[in-house]
Amino acid sequence: MIVRIGSSIETFKTIELTTGLNILLAERHATSGETRTRNSSGKSSLVDIISFLHGGRVTKDSVVSAKELAKAKFWADMVVGGHPLRVERSVADKDFVKIRFADGGSHGLEMNNDLLEGGQATVADWCDWLGRQMFKLRPGRDIRGMEISPPSFRSLYGFFARRRQDGGFIRPHKSAEKQDDAQARAALSWIFGLDWTLVREFERKKSELQDIAATQRRAKGSGTDNLRTVAALRSATAVAKAAAEAARQRVADMRVVGQYGEKVADAARLKGELEHLAAEAAILKSSIRHVERSMEAEVLPDGRDVESLYADMGRQLPENVMRTFEQVRAFHESVIINRRHHLGAELDRSRSRLIPVPSGGDSLSVQIS
Repeated sequence: MIVRIGSSIETFKTIELTTGLNILLAERHATSGETRTRNSSGKSSLVDIISFLHGGRVTKDSVVSAKELAKAKFWADMVVGGHPLRVERSVADKDFVKIRFADGGSHGLEMNNDLLEGGQATVADWCDWLGRQMFKLRPGRDIRGMEISPPSFRSLYGFFARRRQDGGFIRPHKSAEKQDDAQARAALSWIFGLDWTLVREFERKKSELQDIAATQRRAKGSGTDNLRTVAALRSATAVAKAAAEAARQRVADMRVVGQYGEKVADAARLKGELEHLAAEAAILKSSIRHVERSMEAEVLPDGRDVESLYADMGRQLPENVMRTFEQVRAFHESVIINRRHHLGAELDRSRSRLIPVPSGGDSLSVQIS
């Protein structure tokens, strides 16, 4: 029950409501002229505000969508499911509502609590909670035993707060001109206490028949003239599903023949050996290049650089220095010869090892292929 409705707008007159029937009229006095009528007294605007506070969308023709109300807030004191509370919704922040229960609880409403401002909930959570409290909305089950969602709170509440802008007074079985027929039937079934799951089942069957009719139209002229009845289509569908399931099962159960399984294992092993040989060949090639560069860098000194240096200085090397230099050069020459011999032997071994690697890789490639 709504107790009162107010706003942050200073000129807004707080509306006090009581139990029973409440009628909203404009005041007329003895001095009121002919132009002072009860039209445009704010009745439709009040319905818009009530709908807004109960999670309604802000449409372009709603009073709360006016630019002058961009910073306005509306609130209502109400009792829902025996719980006194105040709800407040801002036009600028229309995706959330502020809720303050009189006893400080939450009563199953999902919201973020603030000690100063109370709780804040999304409009979707607010509508879900209102649906459970006002209409006892809960999921149901269809004839197949599958859970289905109940009608939404807004689809039911619209019958109790009809908006003229939505065409709510044109058709009694719809809360709005553009309301879906299936949605309206399910909502009215819930309101009247009828089995709303039968309405959903009827809509499901209707949708299936429409799909079948569309399939028949597509199949027309494609050699499927025998599919003219629902029973025939269902039979054909069942056969096709069974064939598809059998094919999926065959694929799932497929096993590689033993002979091919051995070949797969051999191929995997040979592939590993081929990769190992390729890596070894790369290492050998790198080693050969390194040895060749080292041998090219080894040069025997001839002593001419030292003699040229002394000649530029105007000096002549003593005999004993020349003998010592010859000894050093002979020793250095023997070291270089030994090193070249060692590098040459290493080079020969690497080249001889490199020769069978590509051929081995070729033979492995042939075996794999």
